[in-house]
Amino acid sequence: MSSKKRLQTVRNSINEIDEKIIELMAKRTQLAPEIATLKFSLDMDIMDSSREKDVYAKTREISKKYDFDSEIAIKVMKILIEQNKKLQLKQLEKLKSKPISKSNLKSE
Repeated sequence: MSSKKRLQTVRNSINEIDEKIIELMAKRTQLAPEIATLKFSLDMDIMDSSREKDVYAKTREISKKYDFDSEIAIKVMKILIEQNKKLQLKQLEKLKSKPISKSNLKSE
């Protein structure tokens, strides 16, 4: 295979991986409203520094497993966490503006 063809093959692989990364980030972000609703029903704050520390620790473990720079992975996770917090706050505002009792939010 020529170098040009190989380059295109590798780039196509990268494009596929990029799409999967974005798909997974979107799936993660789509969980934010449900997380906010659950936190609301449990009288929890949106900000959860303990959970964030756990996520960063797990990110370091996974980075090490795949021989990936953990600082880059942490930066990505920080962006995702900040986005999720914004979405959770938005959901929380919706919940507070509706006449919903917290007992209706709890699952059985």
